[in-house]
Amino acid sequence: MGYRPRDRAQATELTLELLATGRVRGVAPGHRPAELEQRIGPPGDEGILDFSGNLLRDWGLLEAYYEREHRGAPWHGTLLMGQLHRMPKPLKWRPIAHELRRLGYQIVPEPQPGLEDRYFRVAESGSQAVVNGRDTGRRWPRGHLAKISAADWLALGGPFDRAAFHAVHRSVYAAVVNQATRRSKPGAEWFRMAHAAVHTVAGEHPSYADEAAAFHDWLLGQEAPVPEIELALMVARCAADTPLGRPSPDRLIRRCLAVLPLTREAARALPTAWRELTPADVRRSKLTRALLAAANQLATPDIPAGLRAELSGWADVLPRLC
Repeated sequence: MGYRPRDRAQATELTLELLATGRVRGVAPGHRPAELEQRIGPPGDEGILDFSGNLLRDWGLLEAYYEREHRGAPWHGTLLMGQLHRMPKPLKWRPIAHELRRLGYQIVPEPQPGLEDRYFRVAESGSQAVVNGRDTGRRWPRGHLAKISAADWLALGGPFDRAAFHAVHRSVYAAVVNQATRRSKPGAEWFRMAHAAVHTVAGEHPSYADEAAAFHDWLLGQEAPVPEIELALMVARCAADTPLGRPSPDRLIRRCLAVLPLTREAARALPTAWRELTPADVRRSKLTRALLAAANQLATPDIPAGLRAELSGWADVLPRLC
């Protein structure tokens, strides 16, 4: 089975579903290998990547990437990629974009200065399209699809303007390292960039970890100009991934659960066919999955039994989420 490079109808359907929902045959990037294999059969090729130790499985026009915590642990999907450049006559981007817009999806250009390729992101799913992919070694007429990527990670905000982010990064660095004056009442875009920048500064300058944590606490102590659902996800993620997040796991998990955009009943009622999903369904589904992933990452063995039961109650619903 798989996706044959010469089957244009199959390639078009793969492209549209992957861009609209970030899934393939209803399977999200964060899946177990058997889930995708049940839908499209065994891969034509697979192997361990030398540089990362991750698993790559290949179905022709589709690749899936997996990682694991340690040798012997189960593989967990991280990325789905449509390798459209393998087609003898690649799909044109314009009719694909037209169909997505007709269905109600928002397509956002992502400028990449210095690159010949053009990058586009579907706002609801977070999937990215690369048009005219020069790194594939193919030189086509302008406007052909080269690659699609859908990650098991929902980006918040952005894409940031590179010059603007560098300016914010410099001001955050000055506030952390030189204890410069902090900005008051940050706007939404500055707030998002500053939150990303303080993590960058903390990683680049471990000796200033305490100062970075103080700036981080100050930033989150402001009247955040972003939606509560975004703030809850932002804080939970940084608490799980870095030493900058200090609130208790219990409180952060409850905060994530309190802002879930879907109930379990609503999630179970989502259509299985991707064309029956609305763009709003996709976005709510993506946010619900991201919040649950952040909450589960924070869950320790000693969290209250009721909270653990609440998280466990979502286990059978996750496969229905984008």
